Amino acid sequence: MTDPLKEIISQAEKIIKENNNVYQFTKVSQTATSYSITATNTAGQNKSFLTDRNMHTAFDWESNFYGRGWSNVIVSRSTLEGPLSLSNIPNATTTAGDAAYSQRAVSTSTSGLPISLIPSLGRPTFVVPGLGGTVYTPASHTPTAPYGINQVDNQIQQYFMGMSNDDKFEMGWEGGDFVDWWDDRAARASAPTSGRTSPGGSVVSPEITSAFNQKIPSVNDAMYHEFLDLIDKKMQSGTGTTGVILPDERLIRQYESITGNPVSNLFSLGKMRTLDFTDYDVEIMNAALRRLTEALQLPQDYRTLREADEAEELRSRQRAERHLNILNDIISPAANLAKGLENSVSDSGSMRKFIWKK
Repeated sequence: MTDPLKEIISQAEKIIKENNNVYQFTKVSQTATSYSITATNTAGQNKSFLTDRNMHTAFDWESNFYGRGWSNVIVSRSTLEGPLSLSNIPNATTTAGDAAYSQRAVSTSTSGLPISLIPSLGRPTFVVPGLGGTVYTPASHTPTAPYGINQVDNQIQQYFMGMSNDDKFEMGWEGGDFVDWWDDRAARASAPTSGRTSPGGSVVSPEITSAFNQKIPSVNDAMYHEFLDLIDKKMQSGTGTTGVILPDERLIRQYESITGNPVSNLFSLGKMRTLDFTDYDVEIMNAALRRLTEALQLPQDYRTLREADEAEELRSRQRAERHLNILNDIISPAANLAKGLENSVSDSGSMRKFIWKK
């Protein structure tokens, strides 16, 4: 006998799916949109912006920026929502451009070159001072202002706050408020490099923008099982990978179309008043944060210098080993000949013994 309650739930889900299939497409002009903008101030410096979600057109934003003294204004639709509203566009004469990210101070020292004459020892025979590479040691970072998070109950903010000062610095968070840094990194990464108004247009950093745009459904959503079914089908189809799968935009659109549940991206989740990892697939959340953390890493001069020096040290060691091999090739035959003669005499028993008489 069919359970009446299950039948009612099944019918309700069917109606929701049908309604979403009918109304899933909406004109962009009738939908609130956010924009990423890059513009040049009167000092010739470029500045990146993320707008709030609004009903204005790209032309509205462009003309208003020009009206505030900005030049070279490029506006592109964005899936990342920032703090800037049309009425609060800053003046181009009083607003500084995007500052260059700082580098960590570095101290240097020179190591010795280890030489191994007897490889079987498992350690260098001796070390030649001054022939090794330069050791680059970055100084610990002192925050420009005390680090702070805006929402103590948001575990994404706690995740980044829990990192060391050095790790924060190397992601461009030199100090101060979390959301200010969060908005700034997203604005710079998603800054458009062409006049195309689509969110798929060229941006400064596609890797960071994509990581910020990663969408993760809440396990508390109605019909969340549909998301699990889509993930399972993706794994079974052979197009996915084993382990944790980060849902792509196509899968998320399918889920939103089926259920009517809007899914927030990682950038928006990071600014929510309350966010608990247990309200999401923890493995997917952790994988998304690892991906974002890796993307946010800024090039550091000390790493570049260290890698170059390590490569040179390896070449020096290889040259020294080649010279030693040549030396061994010269010495070994003579040593083997002497050893062979000694063994030959010993084995034949013909070695004379001299006994001194008293």
